[in-house]
Amino acid sequence: MEDYLADINPPDIPYLSIGARLNLIDPNEPTSGLAPDGTAPNLMLGPLDDIALWTRALTADEVARVYAAGKLGQPVESVIVKQPPVPGTLQVTLDQSNVRVSWDHGTLQTAPTVVGPWTDSAATSPVTEPITQQGAKYYRTLSE
Repeated sequence: MEDYLADINPPDIPYLSIGARLNLIDPNEPTSGLAPDGTAPNLMLGPLDDIALWTRALTADEVARVYAAGKLGQPVESVIVKQPPVPGTLQVTLDQSNVRVSWDHGTLQTAPTVVGPWTDSAATSPVTEPITQQGAKYYRTLSE
């Protein structure tokens, strides 16, 4: 009787098209038919529009711009997504008494520990500093 009524009054939206997690109506009867899982149906209610994939996490500003474009009926391709900065090359060389740091772009930063605090350096590449016995010094570049 259930199958007969479903044929007369089919659901407005097929369950599979909304991402439903389906189970057998009667788990003990393999021919009982499928229905949404009563405990975790996983139903997605609502239409999808402008689905897009990125190879990185978007910033909050980028998400807001994608949302705003969608609200105006514009395609996701209309949003200009700023490309992340290209990482620079940092090179450190040692001789008997000096450390030489060179980089191709960005701002050189230094810190007494690997977790910081990091301080911007006003120096231009390359920088040569004497080696001291007073602990470690860490270098990195910051590109914007």
